[in-house]
Amino acid sequence: MNVRGIEAKQAAPADDGTEALARSVLAEAERLRLPPGPETFARLWRRLSGAGPEAGAGAAQEPRRLDPGEALLSYGDLLGAELGAVLDTLERRAAAEGEFIERLDRTRAGLPRFARASTVRDALGTLRETAADHALRLSAFAAELQSAHGQIAELRNELDAARQAAAHDPLTGLANRGRFDASLSAAVQAGAPFALVLADLDHFKRVNDAHGHPAGDAILRHFADILRSVSRAEDLAARYGGEEFALILNGVGAAGARQVAERIRQDFGSRSFRAIATGERIGMVTASFGLAAHRGGESAITLLGRTDAALYRAKSHGRNRVAAAD
Repeated sequence: MNVRGIEAKQAAPADDGTEALARSVLAEAERLRLPPGPETFARLWRRLSGAGPEAGAGAAQEPRRLDPGEALLSYGDLLGAELGAVLDTLERRAAAEGEFIERLDRTRAGLPRFARASTVRDALGTLRETAADHALRLSAFAAELQSAHGQIAELRNELDAARQAAAHDPLTGLANRGRFDASLSAAVQAGAPFALVLADLDHFKRVNDAHGHPAGDAILRHFADILRSVSRAEDLAARYGGEEFALILNGVGAAGARQVAERIRQDFGSRSFRAIATGERIGMVTASFGLAAHRGGESAITLLGRTDAALYRAKSHGRNRVAAAD
């Protein structure tokens, strides 16, 4: 059965793999010394199987995606636990080294100054057994450390990916609202000159209503590509929400911000779009812009209010234009 484009498959009886995976999850929790409980079990199950524990009952379904905040906490906890396991292994290795030296000292102390050959042979046998046991322990420790190294590298990559997801809009790849808010506050606190540009796609609801959201999404991604093309390394381009976007232009005044906004407006407004899925012609889509240069001592909220008011003027005076704050 197909529901909203997602295929739902018939549940199958659980097989022996489910029980084995459950044992692996419990063993991993014990190894990492994680607190027992449903959250720990579910987190490790997702990590080891790629699905939630409900899939272990045989339901063939997509694994639940963690939101960025959950992912950061989850991977952070697991990385900390993995590092704790490494420290535990190192402590046990240090203890084994101490025990090995102690056994050697005891064997040496047990030999008289002039020992008989049989006594020496017995002592050498004891030393061989001690050395062989120590070698086995070292091999086991090396294997544990190698495994932990791989787990930590994997978790570090997943943590980096989660950090990226937490700061970026999944559709356009631009900074998301949370990162924009943090960057705007930082720019205000820094006190250096900068300008803010807000952009809103004109009559965008009509595009979605007439041609569908996939076509609208493609246009949003195209607009985001233009923002990226005009942004420098020190600037920030963000999806502010829906069809609204924002640009923080560091070291730029109102005149420079207007030039950037006009460049975006002309580039975007010169394109004619077509829905790939249906072949229908969408035509040109335009955008309106409001901008303001930050004033010394001005709060982020005040700056946003002035920029938004400029955007409203651009909209109310015919759209497809740039308006600067007073």
